[in-house]
Amino acid sequence: MPDLDPKGPPGMLSECVNLIPYQGRLNNFLDKVAISSTVMAGSPMLVFAGRDPAAIVKIIAATTTKLYRLDTATMTNVTRVTVGDYTTAISGEWAIAVYGNLCIATNLSDPIQVLGSGATSWTTATNFAAMVATSGTIPKAQTCAMYRDHLFLGNVIETSTAYQRRLWRSELGVPTGWAPANNTGCGFKDIDAPGESLIALKVLGSYLAVYMTDSIWIVDWIGYPLWFSYTRLASAVGPLNQACVVAIDDGKHLILTKNDVVEVT
Repeated sequence: MPDLDPKGPPGMLSECVNLIPYQGRLNNFLDKVAISSTVMAGSPMLVFAGRDPAAIVKIIAATTTKLYRLDTATMTNVTRVTVGDYTTAISGEWAIAVYGNLCIATNLSDPIQVLGSGATSWTTATNFAAMVATSGTIPKAQTCAMYRDHLFLGNVIETSTAYQRRLWRSELGVPTGWAPANNTGCGFKDIDAPGESLIALKVLGSYLAVYMTDSIWIVDWIGYPLWFSYTRLASAVGPLNQACVVAIDDGKHLILTKNDVVEVT
């Protein structure tokens, strides 16, 4: 094991293959099991599992050009209908968040996508579509997360201008509301990290962790009228991309950096 003292007790493994940590011991990998024979178009980019208000769990799979939902043993194509294939860059990424009956997806290249509605769960809705703003203008975004009933969007494009350090938040309880106003909590913050880009957003216990190219920030809810505080947690460390940030429980993340694996609590 990588953290094992080389002079440790006899019988300890210093190197092993095809084994995984499992409940206080090492276990062998399980055999692969086919769950669907559907051939998905495009290059695979993300697999996301979420739960709706009825506690129904479904999986969304994202490729460069399509979005799919696993329905029993079928990967159902839930890609938008009116515009067609998505235009995710091969070097790009998808991010997905769930809020009530809504599944929200973003890839920076296309408008924010939403599956479901107030009356219909994303686990049964037919197709994603561009989110329609009830106020203001919704930016395109590289990453997203739900925190304290606000939809947060990071590393955004507003019209045709990119703001790589900008972190937007929607109106409280209204992920389609994007007109900045103090009484609704909608607004944005440019993270004070010049020269860096916002890479990922992920809830960390009672906080929202903001992962930049070379720093980590914590967003904390403080309530009206200031709404949120933004505090640098660490410098000279950041994930390679969104997939390199993994939640291992509600209050702990593991991130893969260019030099190491770092635990964030």
